[in-house]
Amino acid sequence: MLKQERICNQTPTPINPVNAPDPWEREALESIFEGVEEVSEITDIDGKRYLRFLKATANRRRMPSVPCPARL
Repeated sequence: MLKQERICNQTPTPINPVNAPDPWEREALESIFEGVEEVSEITDIDGKRYLRFLKATANRRRMPSVPCPARL
């Protein structure tokens, strides 16, 4: 049985290097930038099954947002 463990936003150039994409995320991001709509895979990590899924989201630059704490 698969269950949701974590949802996060990912970017190839994070402000904090701790948030850098892992190899799967980096490859999936490259596919998204090449025009693939979404990337998914069922994989085992530390003996547990995970569904890994990445999909592009709209970037709403026109909407006001809260400043990023890393930039304050």
